[in-house]
Amino acid sequence: MRATSEHELKLDAPSGFRLPPLGGRPLTPRVFTSVYYDVPGGSLADGGITLRRRTENGSGVWQLKLPADDSRLELEAEGGPGQPPEELLALLHAHLRRGPLERVAELRTHRSGELVDRNGTRAEVTADEVTVLDSGDAGNHFVEVEIELRDGSPDGLDEIAGELVSAGAEPGKGLPKLFRALGR
Repeated sequence: MRATSEHELKLDAPSGFRLPPLGGRPLTPRVFTSVYYDVPGGSLADGGITLRRRTENGSGVWQLKLPADDSRLELEAEGGPGQPPEELLALLHAHLRRGPLERVAELRTHRSGELVDRNGTRAEVTADEVTVLDSGDAGNHFVEVEIELRDGSPDGLDEIAGELVSAGAEPGKGLPKLFRALGR
């Protein structure tokens, strides 16, 4: 299992938004599908936790995101589409007492972006065009801009966010994509 700490800012953007030139190194465009899971009653979502299986280029990985102070802990483990790996399930024991995991949404994301350096901060800046493929809001579409710290101080993220707001993005609520898809 791989663990990383995720420090990021999320912005909302209008449909058709494109990142302005930020002077960074372009990232390879990506398309991936994420299937999200929760227990009956939404206990994971209520706790700010997301569990998903992301598939890209024919291979998939399970990702569990847990809230932590000013960041999120992301745990990633290999596993087939049927059931999350035991190492992730063990961390959800208290929630799983409420019932079995069930699929709650499937999202397709088209991602483009740049790796940007600003005053000692290195960040991956991406524009995600997200389509809800199922759930109560199937067909819903939204654009989310993420500024994720890769190295250095998180203080530099605000400068990059300012450039993106000047280009038409708007401060967001910082919600995970799943919560937006479910209208939470």
